Amino acid sequence: MYKGAVFFDYDGTITDESEGIFSPTPKTIYTLEKLKANGYATFLATGRMKPLTRLVSGKFTGLITCNGASVEIEGKSIYSKKMDRSLLYKTIDFMNREKIKFALETDICAYTNGLENEHFHEILKHFNVAKSLFKPIENISSIDANKLMITYENEDKLRKFIDMFSDVFEIKPHRFCLSADVNEKNISKATGVKEVLKHLNIPKENTYAIGDGANDFAMLSEVGHPIVMKIHSKDLDTLPVFVTKSVKEDGIYFALTEHFKLI
Repeated sequence: MYKGAVFFDYDGTITDESEGIFSPTPKTIYTLEKLKANGYATFLATGRMKPLTRLVSGKFTGLITCNGASVEIEGKSIYSKKMDRSLLYKTIDFMNREKIKFALETDICAYTNGLENEHFHEILKHFNVAKSLFKPIENISSIDANKLMITYENEDKLRKFIDMFSDVFEIKPHRFCLSADVNEKNISKATGVKEVLKHLNIPKENTYAIGDGANDFAMLSEVGHPIVMKIHSKDLDTLPVFVTKSVKEDGIYFALTEHFKLI
């Protein structure tokens, strides 16, 4: 039985690509190790697909990936929501007409039409992710995607996508670049949090979450103790949160050791 659970966003929380910090700091690693040693379950909760968490995934009790569409505990899958295929076909037709590049994300790799696109390569470089994890699309009907990631040349393309699909998708633009995560409605990091707490029988009052982006809003609303990084989306300002320091200033260590004193 765990004392509680702590959920961590990846980009902007565990790491900060804007500062060139692509690996957890020593104090962040120390905090994760001590939390587990002190009886807390730790979870990476990210918009990334599972293959894009390999650098840090071994440091956690479990993973919530693709913004809550896939959940595992100690390497065992406990939840996986695949995108509706008919809706996906309709979306792909629209993206092809509008020349929007996309990646269909799974727990193994992503399938994309953007491998020859210079802008798509810039997105991968920005997040320091391996191109080898992105494969060309050969047969869409054989792909069971958990999530969609889109890239676009300008904001007009994003607005058209939102106008067309905002009733069926949650669309969360990324910081600092022209790309966005796309999940079906009612799927969020909070979905993954709920599945974890149900599976481990952990009460809400013993839960903590740390994030920085708009896609962390639902997760932060679902836990007993929400924490946001110093540099965060304005969308999170409406929540009753504790604001910690930046990644560069070891905000995770400060929040969980010096403020909440979990270790």
